[in-house]
Amino acid sequence: MSTNYRVTFSGKSGEKAIGELSSLTCSPVVYISGPLDASTTPTSFDVRGSVSEREGGLLFFEYQIGFQVPVTMSTHTTQPKGEGSGSSTSTIQYQNHTCSGSILMKPGKAYEILKAGGCSHSVMITPEPEK
Repeated sequence: MSTNYRVTFSGKSGEKAIGELSSLTCSPVVYISGPLDASTTPTSFDVRGSVSEREGGLLFFEYQIGFQVPVTMSTHTTQPKGEGSGSSTSTIQYQNHTCSGSILMKPGKAYEILKAGGCSHSVMITPEPEK
């Protein structure tokens, strides 16, 4: 590639930002992995892909995305024999999601590439100015 690019993946739940991951690269190969937020049950995101420059200033981005979403499972109540109150517990499990595809992009424009479970995920690839 002819310049450094900032590759940014972001997530939103409705209009509320969940978080983002970004990486600076001049390589056509992109790999970013990690949590989108710092909560106690974060959404984990894994992106692999390739970027190439095309005529007219466009970028071609081919991607594979995997992510895990925390889901609170049913609450179990246990009550000892002969006692009136019990205790409740809940468990958190993670649901796996994947998608793959390719898009033509204008540098600096965000593209919503995935919607799942009330959340949307976008990618933006922006040339990074020399400092």
